[in-house]
Amino acid sequence: MTPPFPVIYSPEYNIALGGIEQYHPFDTAKYAKVHDYLVENHLLRPEDFTIPEPVTDDQLLLVHTRAYLDSLADPRTAARIAEVNEVAYFPAGMIEAGLYRPMRYAVGGTILGARLALERGMAVNLSGGFHHAKADSGGGFCYFSDIAVAITLLWEERPDLKVLIVDLDAHQGNGYAAIFTDDPRIFILDAYNRDIYPEDRPARKYVDFPVELKSDTDTKTYLARVETALPLALEAADPGIIIYNAGTDIYEHDPLGHLAVSADGIIRRDELVFREAHGRGVPLLMLLAGGYTGESGGIIARSIANLLRLGSSGNTIQGMR
Repeated sequence: MTPPFPVIYSPEYNIALGGIEQYHPFDTAKYAKVHDYLVENHLLRPEDFTIPEPVTDDQLLLVHTRAYLDSLADPRTAARIAEVNEVAYFPAGMIEAGLYRPMRYAVGGTILGARLALERGMAVNLSGGFHHAKADSGGGFCYFSDIAVAITLLWEERPDLKVLIVDLDAHQGNGYAAIFTDDPRIFILDAYNRDIYPEDRPARKYVDFPVELKSDTDTKTYLARVETALPLALEAADPGIIIYNAGTDIYEHDPLGHLAVSADGIIRRDELVFREAHGRGVPLLMLLAGGYTGESGGIIARSIANLLRLGSSGNTIQGMR
């Protein structure tokens, strides 16, 4: 049976950098964990996944400066963005193969996912959501602004397309905000812990619907804040597509997000976004964004499994704009 919506994945997503990736809090193998869970639980067959191509330099240059892309050849730049000092001592070729190549495929997955979401009503990229990358810099393990690149490419064919970015990662999505600034086609709903990285005050002024949270915000409070803000944002923006950053770093045991949302609360959050988009007939692209515990992949997998079941029961988004 055809899946209710495309799920985009490539084995190239998974980062392997001489074993040092195991010492970073970001689970660089979570993409494979989600893929394997969906296959092992008979929700998708291996052939059901849509495989992307890597982003090209020309596509990256639609958003990023040449000087910044050139700077990535310096291992010290790679180390700073990854926040792993040891990366500075790796050969440039090893960093390109083990780190940048997976990131390029992930960006390609977001580009493909945005197009498929418009065609099919919904798509999920099992990576992406690198929301700290700016035009001329990276940070927080984000090298390329996949969201900005994908949207810019959509605008080449549909220049009037309005986009609502719903960023529910625990961290402020400062990268794409700084790229798009006050472009009238972009609307941003960002629910983030105001007490943690990146604390980018200049970028905050471009957030149309801010939901600033305190550390240790619990499941009930978190869901109530999102449930109130999301319909208001949708009404005001009237978007042609939603780009949803579904970070799992809001999880109560996440060491970097410092929020207190349960695993079931994350699944309920994702379903809430799905149902709001479905109810309004708005195409939805879901990206995985951040998550810094070994449990992150399992939570994501269970959430996508829930969405696949909902979609299979007839709750797919039809009648695209």
